[in-house]
Order: sequence, then structure tokens, then C-alpha cells
Amino acid sequence: MFLSFALLFAAAACVLNIYILASFIRCRGKYPPFISSFGQVKRDVLKIAGEILAKKAEGARAADLGCGSGVLLAELAKDFPKTEFWGFEWDPVAYACARRKTGNYRNIKLCYGDFMKADVSDFDLILCYVGTGLEQELGNKLNREIKPGAVVVSEVFELAELKPVCRYESSLCGVPAVVYVYQKNV
Repeated sequence: MFLSFALLFAAAACVLNIYILASFIRCRGKYPPFISSFGQVKRDVLKIAGEILAKKAEGARAADLGCGSGVLLAELAKDFPKTEFWGFEWDPVAYACARRKTGNYRNIKLCYGDFMKADVSDFDLILCYVGTGLEQELGNKLNREIKPGAVVVSEVFELAELKPVCRYESSLCGVPAVVYVYQKNV
């Protein structure tokens, strides 16, 4: 029994490593592999985003850049049915998971492709969990494109070119983490 479990676990680990390697090759190392938001940091991002959306007018627009499985979108869409949510994802596995997770929500639109090519100028709230390597490029893009008053919530990674208006101390599996909040001057 133990040997069967060990072999199954080893096979799953091999498949995961192959997926991560294939993702890295497919995007030429530009984007990190799909890792879903989880734990305390996920709860903190949802709380922060919920507080921001509660202050916005009906018809607000929110985007999740690199939405992964769509877990944040689904939870926010349920609580804010009058908000239009957009999820951008480049990874086909994560995109398929997001389609399945968000398929019942009429206020969620998913876009398969490179979020760095997306027009983000009309969003009131932007969520991102981008990993290392994109902080400079994404920070530059958001600094250029977001409208005055727009808020950006970055899970764990500090973005360049934007000055945080708030930092929330959080944790990821017991490891200290930070959620950064930015707002473009009105």
C-alpha cells in the first residue's frame, strides 16, 4: 500500500515538474508557472479588493492579470454581481481551470493571451500575482496606462514605477508576505 502511494506521489511530482518546465519553455521564461492564490495572503487580497470595490460605484470594472484558476475572480464576482470582472491568463492549463471555475458567472470575462498586451486603461481595480521578473515591465505598463483613481493590488511582489499607498503584512504558509496596494493620483 505504501509503495503504491509513494509511486503515485512520485509520478504526480514528475508530471508537475514537466508541466512547469513546459510552461517555462512556452513563455520563454517571461511568466512564472501557474500557482493559485491560497492561504492567508489570498484571504487578505480578497478582503482588500472587497473593501475597494465596496467604495466604487456600480458598474466598476476589475481585472486579474494572470488570473490562474480564477479563484479570486469567482469569489469577488459572487460578492459584487454589479462589477464587471476580467481575467487574463496566458497558460492554457490555468485558463481551462479558470473557464471551469468562472463559467457560471455572467459578470466574468476571460481572455486567453498575454496580459502585457491587454489594454488596462479602463479598469478601476487591478489584481496581480506575477512572480519575479515582471515587476519592472508590469510596473511601467500600469504606471503608463491605468486611469487616475485606479487601484492596483499586487500579491507578494512589489511593482516598479508605482509607489505603494499601503502595505499589508500577511503570510504564505507561515512565511511572511506582503500585499501591496497602489493608487494612481486622481
